[in-house]
Amino acid sequence: MTTVLVVDQDRQILHTMANALTARGYHVLTAADGTSGLRVAARARPEAVVLELDLPDLDATAVIGELRGRTRVPIIALAFRAHADDTVSALDAGADDVVATPLWMPEFLARLRAVLRRALAAPPDTPANRIIDTGTFTVIWRPDGCGATAPRCGSPRSNGLCWTFSSGIGTIWSPPAVADRGLGTHPPQRHPPPTRLRRQTAPQAGTAAPPDHAT
Repeated sequence: MTTVLVVDQDRQILHTMANALTARGYHVLTAADGTSGLRVAARARPEAVVLELDLPDLDATAVIGELRGRTRVPIIALAFRAHADDTVSALDAGADDVVATPLWMPEFLARLRAVLRRALAAPPDTPANRIIDTGTFTVIWRPDGCGATAPRCGSPRSNGLCWTFSSGIGTIWSPPAVADRGLGTHPPQRHPPPTRLRRQTAPQAGTAAPPDHAT
């Protein structure tokens, strides 16, 4: 079943889109703003994203650019009456198509099928486009080989530790093993990097901490 993420601040539009897509066999995920949309996309890896250009929290073109930096997922932007400037900005940011709202559902569904067909014909994402969501932070391995976290863990070395530990869930990392990756010191310091990393990535009060695999 094809998963489609719909990001729109209008609950009525979310409801309408979810019903229309579900009735046609799609699995639908929804988000009401750009921040939650990026979080859901990182966790669920949808096959397509439908995103309105008037988001309440983030610039929609920045969200499109962030998604495009992570993956080749097809993106359809929704623009009120599809002004030319909005269309150009969305396409330049990485959207695959722009559809004017109010929607004519048959046309929108045809455009969705078209971008999904093109995605199937394209080469698959490389293994480097890997996204790991630990619940406390998200680690993204970009096509250029650079690790990134949201929110960032701190220093470049801390970001490297985030990637190493989260990509090896269930692995016990000794100080020498960390040092071998250029991310720590051996003999270990009084407060080795993993200890500081726990502090930097600790969840806020009232939230559950993820399992601690950084030993």
